[in-house]
Amino acid sequence: MSRNFEVNFIDILTVISAVAVVILHANGIFWSGPQSGVWISANFIETFFYYAVPIFFMISGSTLINYRERYSTKEFLKKRFFRTVIPFIAWSLIGYGIFKIFGHRVSLQNGLLVSILNAKVVGIYWFFIPLFACYLSIVPLSYVENKKFVFAYMSIYAFITISILPVASNFFGISYNHAIDTPISAGYILYILLGWLLTNIDIRKKERIIIYILGAIGWYLHFYMTIKLTGENGAINGMFKGYVNFPCVLHSVAIFVFVKYCNFYWINKNCLIRKIVMHVKEASLGIYLIHGFFIYVFVPKVAKVLSIGNIGTSLWYRTIGALIIVFICIVITKIIKRWKLGRMILG
Repeated sequence: MSRNFEVNFIDILTVISAVAVVILHANGIFWSGPQSGVWISANFIETFFYYAVPIFFMISGSTLINYRERYSTKEFLKKRFFRTVIPFIAWSLIGYGIFKIFGHRVSLQNGLLVSILNAKVVGIYWFFIPLFACYLSIVPLSYVENKKFVFAYMSIYAFITISILPVASNFFGISYNHAIDTPISAGYILYILLGWLLTNIDIRKKERIIIYILGAIGWYLHFYMTIKLTGENGAINGMFKGYVNFPCVLHSVAIFVFVKYCNFYWINKNCLIRKIVMHVKEASLGIYLIHGFFIYVFVPKVAKVLSIGNIGTSLWYRTIGALIIVFICIVITKIIKRWKLGRMILG
C-alpha cells in the first residue's frame, strides 16, 4: 500500500459494496418471510443494502470501459481472467471441499465442473457469471466514439423496457410483450453503462437533489411494497425486488451519485481512517469470496456447539456480527496474499 495514497469515491463505493454484501448474507433470516418475528427489521436491512451488487457492476463500468487508454484488449482480457475467473474457479473448488468436510449439503448438477461453471457449488458466486458477460461486452463498448450519447440512449432504453414497464404491467395486471425489451443493454450491462455515465458527466446540485429524492422513493417502494404484497404466512412477494427493477436502479444511482460528490478531505486527513478504507478496498475480492463460508458454515457450527440457537435472528449478528466477519475476511485475505499462490487465487 502506497504511503501517499488518497481515498477517492470509487474506493468508498468499493468498501460500502463489499460490506453491504456481507450484511445482506448475514441477514438471511429475511427469506424466512413474515412468520419470522424479526422480518420487518430484516426487510429494512435487505432493501437498504440492496445496492451492493449494482454498485459493484457500476464500479466496473466506471473503471474499465476506458481500458484501451491504458492497455490493449488482449491485456484487458488477460487481467480479467486472472483477477476474476481464476479466483472464481479456485474458491469454488475450495468451497466444495469446505462444504464436504463440514457436512454442508452440496447439490451437484451434471458433475462438479458443470456445477462450478454454473455457480451451483457456492451459490453466492452467482454474480461472477453475469460479471464475465459484462467484461466481454465492455470490449465493443470501449470502441464506441460518442459514449455519452450512445450510453445515455442505451441506459434510457433499458431503464424503460426492463426496469419500469415489466414491474408496472405486473402491478396493474396488464400483459407486457417482452419482445420490446432492449437487446443491446439488458441485464447488468445497464449498470456498466450507468457507472461510466455517472462518472464522466457533471451533475448539478439541483439535479443531484432530484436523484436523491428518486432514490429514496425507490428504496421506500422496495421496502413498503414487499411488506404490503407479501402475505402473513406466504412466500415473499418479489414484484418490487430484482436488481434491474426500477426501485433498485433509482436507489443504486442515488448512492453512487451521493458518494461521488462527497468530500473525502476528512478521510484523507485522518491517517487511520484512510488506512482502514484502503485495507477494506484492497481485500474486497477476498471479502466477496470468503465471507459466505463463515455465514453458512462456520458461524452456524459454532452457534450449535455453544447452544446459541438461531443466531440469524439476532440484530447484533446481522449488523455488528457482519462487520466482524468483514474484519476476519480482511485478515485472512492479507495472510493468504503473502504467498504467490494466494495472490493468484485472490486476484
